[in-house]
Amino acid sequence: MKNLSSLAKRFALFLPLTLPFWFLRELPPIHIEQPHLILQLILYIYLIPILLDLIAGANHDNTHSDLGWTAKAPEYRTLVRALAVKVLLLKGAMFYLLFSQDFNAADALALAFLTGQTAAAYGIVVAHELVHRKSRIDQFLAEMVMVSVQYPQFCIEHVYGHHKHMATRLDPATARFGQSIYAFLPRTLAGGLVSAWGYEVRRLHKQGRGWLSVRNRMLRYLVEVIALNGAVYYFLGVLGVAALLLQSAVAVISFEVINYMQHYGLERKEKAPGIFESPSAAHSWSTESRFSNTYWLNLGRHSDHHSAVGREFQVLRHLPEEPTLPAGLAAMFWIALIPPLWFRIMNPRVEAWRRRNNIPPQHAQAAAAQSGEDERRSDVSGITGRPENRQAENVLKNRRRFATSSRYAVLTRVGAYLFFGAIALLIAFDIYMGLPWGLVALCILCVAVVAIRGNAVADDLGQPVNR
Repeated sequence: MKNLSSLAKRFALFLPLTLPFWFLRELPPIHIEQPHLILQLILYIYLIPILLDLIAGANHDNTHSDLGWTAKAPEYRTLVRALAVKVLLLKGAMFYLLFSQDFNAADALALAFLTGQTAAAYGIVVAHELVHRKSRIDQFLAEMVMVSVQYPQFCIEHVYGHHKHMATRLDPATARFGQSIYAFLPRTLAGGLVSAWGYEVRRLHKQGRGWLSVRNRMLRYLVEVIALNGAVYYFLGVLGVAALLLQSAVAVISFEVINYMQHYGLERKEKAPGIFESPSAAHSWSTESRFSNTYWLNLGRHSDHHSAVGREFQVLRHLPEEPTLPAGLAAMFWIALIPPLWFRIMNPRVEAWRRRNNIPPQHAQAAAAQSGEDERRSDVSGITGRPENRQAENVLKNRRRFATSSRYAVLTRVGAYLFFGAIALLIAFDIYMGLPWGLVALCILCVAVVAIRGNAVADDLGQPVNR
């Protein structure tokens, strides 16, 4: 009986992380003549994560890390590998639909866009987890997933470049203070490719080999990408290649927006030219939103990921010193796409972080000048007395007070039940009433939960929460 109880608890601990299998089921054979269906699907893709984050709330629980055995439990390793295979199969399903059905150009591109935003973008999250593992199976799956979005240089640059230089001016994947997402994207895409090539050439040089070698991974990646495009062109023609390119672009841009969010404006002190302080949990933005971390393999716990690179997703921890984004990944994704709104929300938080870490505001101005954006960003330099800076400090103080409030633990436990209840509600309404009634029900529940939670927090603090 004791063994059965332990098994049940182990299953309950693992079950929430299987959500991607429930949500990533199939690709709908959409047609441009069905604009209402396309609109509903887009709303589901973008709104449901935001609503579930608001309903489920934050989760600072470190149970997976505290138990110890979860770090070596085979189900978590198998889960990520199975997700990689599923992502590849879903992309294969996209090409099968294009091959077997009469799709015009608009239909094919709409299908490619939805595939890129769901399966392909999620695949990069899975590959990000696999690329840090040493198993050849994991490395192979990561490479295949990244080749399928034509971004395999990530396998080199992320491990040997980004993790070494993150939060410094040497890292193209670290967004500088005052840099918009639209300025960041070309810099990180081009810089990552150049950086990956440089690391590979230097690796081969240390082995006594030149760049033109069969052991050059960058050349291997190039051959794999050309072979993939050639095969798609052979079976599906120009339209198939266009669909492949579109789903790749959507996936890569979506992932790099997340990268932008998780490193924006944070920098390590430069103790000497080219020599920086050691990276820590304080150098990455995290989010503890329950749905974001459950669905995206704890991607929001980015601070611990950078402080302990070898730590697998299930044992990543919430750390007290981590800088925290004001919302979940899905909501911040859309905020990042609107630079004035992003700067209004995030710049005061960056400036408050700089003051706490004794980094002078001049660092931000120098970084902006280096990236050629100082003339547009002069209004966001660090003036410590600005009202928005004081507002950011108030938000941080309220968050700390809330973390010690009497109702915090209760709200956290209720959030877990609401999480599963909201998903059950969504599925039930969609099954019995059809689209979009599940989304409507979720919106109503979200409004009610946010209102109740806001009142409870205000009662605990004795004053309204600054937002």
